Amino acid sequence: MSIHFMGKDYASMEDMPPQIRPAYENLRATVAKKYPGVDIDQFLKDPSSVDKLTPAWGGERAQGSVPVPLEFDNVTGLGPATAVFGRNSAMLLPGLGAQKVKELVLYRDGFACHSGAKEINIWRWDEVVVILSDVKSTPRGHGLYKYTLTKRSGEKLILDDALENVYELIQPIKHNVFALLLPPLTQQYDYGQAVTFGPVTIHRQNGIQIDGKPCAWNDILNIKVDHYDFTVTLRDSKRHEVHASTIPNIELLCQMIGVKPDYI
Repeated sequence: MSIHFMGKDYASMEDMPPQIRPAYENLRATVAKKYPGVDIDQFLKDPSSVDKLTPAWGGERAQGSVPVPLEFDNVTGLGPATAVFGRNSAMLLPGLGAQKVKELVLYRDGFACHSGAKEINIWRWDEVVVILSDVKSTPRGHGLYKYTLTKRSGEKLILDDALENVYELIQPIKHNVFALLLPPLTQQYDYGQAVTFGPVTIHRQNGIQIDGKPCAWNDILNIKVDHYDFTVTLRDSKRHEVHASTIPNIELLCQMIGVKPDYI
């Protein structure tokens, strides 16, 4: 049986893009915990096929939805809930994280979250226009993750290590948001218009401009993206670079010019 996840079918887990696989594994673990003995792949393909196994606790919820915290019972219009992420207990230090997101629930059409207050913030996939990724490594090799999301209205939200498994959490968010943002950007690029990603602008004919410095495609030897920098190396050995954390939707930029980011 093929694997159905995030609206697509895959022959096996190995066929999934690496940025999606962690989210799928996390969802499998969540389903296995909530519905012991269920055929997980069948559940993900057709949640209604195992409705008879829906737990009696948690209050009313959309068909096929996982149980959610009480505060999210009144969330509507986002479809069934697919996963729940709580506070990272390792980050619960005195005086820290007072305004951090305390709980977040992923849904089919978006997500909802709160920072401890009664108000629940709703974010639909089609409302998000920017995801800024700030990913660092500690000397011990542990990741430090911070993602800043921006709506069309200008409203911002920070998701970081105050949430459990935030790196896994951000993958389905990026997948759904970028699936909506990529087509119009690609069309703009294919029509010969400049497309700007913060300090980086790309143009199909003219090349790339990085922090105000223009570089023709034929003059470029390599473009590399790692945890810290977006680096353009020219054939004359000159280098231009900007911090990767300053480039909005950096995965879309990389996809459009054919670069694989090392850290994603």
